[in-house]
Amino acid sequence: MAWKWKYSSKEQLEDTSSLHPGLTGLQNLENTCYMNAVLQCLCSLTPLVQYFLSGKWNSALHEEIGESATAFGCLVSDMWLGEFDFVSPEAFHSVFGKRYPAFSRRTQHDAQEFLICVLDDLHEAFKQVRAQLWWFGNYGCFLFNPSQERQSSAAGASTTSSSGTSIITHLFEGQLSYAIRCLTCKALSDRPESFTILSLPIPSTRVCSLQDCLECFFQPDTLTHNNQIHCYWCGSNQDATVTASITKAPQIIIFHLKRFAWQDKHRRKLSTTVCYPFSDLDLSPYISTSCHNNTEYSLCAVVVSFALPALIGNALPHRADEACVGLDFMYNDSNLFELTFPALGQKGLEPSVPSFPSAFIKPLPVPSFACKETEQESGFNRLCCLLQNHAGDLDYGHYTAFCKHSITQHWYSFDDAQVTKIPDSAVQADTAYLLFYISQGY
Repeated sequence: MAWKWKYSSKEQLEDTSSLHPGLTGLQNLENTCYMNAVLQCLCSLTPLVQYFLSGKWNSALHEEIGESATAFGCLVSDMWLGEFDFVSPEAFHSVFGKRYPAFSRRTQHDAQEFLICVLDDLHEAFKQVRAQLWWFGNYGCFLFNPSQERQSSAAGASTTSSSGTSIITHLFEGQLSYAIRCLTCKALSDRPESFTILSLPIPSTRVCSLQDCLECFFQPDTLTHNNQIHCYWCGSNQDATVTASITKAPQIIIFHLKRFAWQDKHRRKLSTTVCYPFSDLDLSPYISTSCHNNTEYSLCAVVVSFALPALIGNALPHRADEACVGLDFMYNDSNLFELTFPALGQKGLEPSVPSFPSAFIKPLPVPSFACKETEQESGFNRLCCLLQNHAGDLDYGHYTAFCKHSITQHWYSFDDAQVTKIPDSAVQADTAYLLFYISQGY
């Protein structure tokens, strides 16, 4: 049965009965920080929140495949209309895992991969199939080699779209055009391609800007050797240049900063600091003259990925109804640290670990260990834990989200169940992974 809510406009969000509308934490279900961070960002986007709180989605929902979309709608309601400091995303995680079994296991996952699946799932649940759209190039057909990163399926001749439209395509879908020029006969063709997330390469420097990443993405490529195209007019494989441009700019554009790379069969994380603007992001240098969309954007949400420098774990919580107690021990090489955390029920106090930021203090799967509780001191419970065995590596990380609240216009940090107001200066993170920008014309 579909759910209905009474709020229908942005202004009415201010009149919700919630004590903390849009400022509700999410319980960590063991290694689900990647999910929590992405959900917080999506649930901070005003047009998407409006769509769910207004009840408009009820009439568009395909109930036979809409179970996780319904659970997402319930979560939006809990986070904006509820009366709790934090809620559990257990129901959403459970039904989403049925459609995407890889996420049913409570192990760490990549936040960008999860975001792609969530957007696809919501699109499928609400899509309305549209008529076929045929497109013909001026100079015939060009085909990429199937092994290329940027692939095409007879796109130079025609493009057939039957994916349908939905609130997701309305808000997040943009379109790129790849101008392909044969270097032998000079024939030119355009290949359109839709996108909801742009994955941007990071230059090999210590510090760069988001504009530098965009320049890398949109710079012309020369395809030679194994990457040659098949030129229809030449009748053979030929060298070619490819230049990308945006022909349709979405209302909300998501940038994925490609921080992970492979080197000698090993996965490594790029620590390059990427500086990004909070407002007036100008995409006009990369937009086709045929596009009439607004080209300036403001930052509205960030997913941050922290790499953990130590092997860590957590002791059992004192009460099952607590969101998360935090780490009770940290094992770094041969050193065992004793951690302190606030007594249950106290507010405004954070755990502390020598030389490690609080962002690293999150629960992992409970290992085998001996643990004893010592005395209470000044409202703090102190646990001393001995790690008997552990699992993990340097690639293991933790995700948090920074979101700008649509009502207060303040920035908040969403670290699983913990929600904290932060200054604008704290939003510029060295390890930003996903950036959400909304059109300033919206």
